[in-house]
Order: sequence, then C-alpha cells, then structure tokens
Amino acid sequence: MTERNGSKGINQFTKDVLYDVLVSWTSKALGAAAVALVSMMVALIVTHWDVPAWTLVAMALLAITLLYLTRRVAGREANELRPKLGAAEKELDRHDSYGSNICSGLDTFQKIVAKDINMTMSSFIEQGLLIPARDVMQANGHPSDLRMSVLLAVEGHFSMVWASGHGVEAKQKYRVPIEQTISTVAFQKKVPQVWEDAPAEERGFVRNPKATRGFKSMVSIPILLGGKTAGVFNVLTDKKDAFDPADINYLTSLGSIIQLAFGLALKEIEKPKPQPQSRATPARVAAPRKDAGTLPSVAPRGSVGSSDTTDGKETSDE
Repeated sequence: MTERNGSKGINQFTKDVLYDVLVSWTSKALGAAAVALVSMMVALIVTHWDVPAWTLVAMALLAITLLYLTRRVAGREANELRPKLGAAEKELDRHDSYGSNICSGLDTFQKIVAKDINMTMSSFIEQGLLIPARDVMQANGHPSDLRMSVLLAVEGHFSMVWASGHGVEAKQKYRVPIEQTISTVAFQKKVPQVWEDAPAEERGFVRNPKATRGFKSMVSIPILLGGKTAGVFNVLTDKKDAFDPADINYLTSLGSIIQLAFGLALKEIEKPKPQPQSRATPARVAAPRKDAGTLPSVAPRGSVGSSDTTDGKETSDE
C-alpha cells in the first residue's frame, strides 16, 4: 500500500510540478530570446553597422518565429491551467458545502438544546445529520451506494440505532458481535480509522454470510461517552479509495456533533414511556350492548427510519 501510494505521489509530482516548471521556463526563455534579438536588430540599425540586408531579414524572421513559439507555449500553459482552475473551483465549492452543512447542524443542535425547536435528539441525529450529510456527499460526486450508520454497543454486540442509506428492516435487525466487525478497530483504539479497501486490508475479517451488500472504502469514528467507547459512526461505500482528506475531515467533524447529541438521544430512548391510566366505569353507566359496534384496532406503524429508498432485505457487515 505504501509503495503504491509513493509511486502514485511521484508520478503526480512529475506531472503537476516538473512539467509545469518546464513549460513555464521554456515560454520565458523563448520570449527573452525574441526580445534580445529585436534589441540587437535595433542596435545595429541605430549604430549604422555595415551588415548585409539579408542578415537583418533573417534576424527579423527569427524574432517573429520566437514570438510565435512563445505564444504557442504560453497558450499550452494556459490550456494546462484551465482544468486545474476548474478543479480548484469545484474543490472550493465542496469545502463550502461541507462547512455549511456542519454549521447548520451545530445551529440546529443549539436550538434544540435551548428548546427553540421541538425536535428530539434521536430525530436530529438521523434526520438532521445523517440524511443531509449523505445528500451533501452524494451531490459532491460520491456514489449512490454511500451508507451512514451509528452503531451502539450493547452487551458485546453492535446495534444500528440511526442510519441513512440502509433499509429500515436491515437497520432494525442489525445485531452483530463487535469482534466480528471491522468497526471493532475504531471501537477498541478510540481513534478514527480509514480503510481504502477494507476487506483486503483486514486479513482476519470474515464477511457476514447473511450480508447482501458489500463495501470497500470505510471511515469508522468512535463515539465516546464518559471516557468509554459507546459506539461508532460508520460511513462506507462499494468504491475503493473513495474518501480523500476533505471527506475525512468533514466526517470527523460530523462525528463530533453526533457525539454531542449521542448521550441525550440515549436518555430519550431509555426514558420509560408513561403508561395510560385505566379509569373504572361508574356503576351508573350502562354496560354496552353486545351487538354494539366497536372501532377497528389500528395497526401500529413501523418506526420511521432513513428516508432513502433501499432494499428492505439488505443486511450489512460493517
């Protein structure tokens, strides 16, 4: 992996730096030669040096040729620069969208804490952070297979509490021993981990036989609660080497916000729901007739998961 990255870096340096320097120096050398030749011609004419006319003509033609070549090289340099400027503008737009998303998430979190917004922390993590973050990353060129999840460690197993890009059924059924997941590395080391090709890099990893969707690149960020690792924030895709430093910085910042909301969200989940109090029927109220109609019972709705449309039978082995 290191040798490959080193070779790739050298080739990129040769292409982006040495080539640009060579083109720039060539353009300047040709321009300087043309200026020097014209200056020499002017000096010969002004000082009335006795030189054949054909010499002046040859010098003039050579000066014109040098100026033409200078323009061609300068044009080549400009053509090489245009794509780089376009890429730089695109990169700035990506950083701006990432920064705006983080600021928006922090602003929403602050308003929820101040009770300016009537929204639970649990809903905020999934609907206010994960789903918008996935949309932002997809808008910036990432594949549609991008998936995000927050896994909670309970009794030696990971449970998928919040997610975006995973099916609702898969999220509800996800329960995998921590030591059987790649996420266990971030969970144990308490440091964000990045894999360019996760299955190949983790030799001891055994893929979940029930998993229907694989992955290649993965970022796993531990979520600490009271100094202990309570879970992980995972982002993965089926594309190799998908996350660059800008993506990783963005996801790390997003993980920090999730960590802020994590403890409060768990308290909401663990908080016991008030039981409805049954009221005794007064004796004077007549009992309902046996033939009286009753309202049909309403089937309970499933928990609202990610708004993304995914395969309901999908199972992940992250």
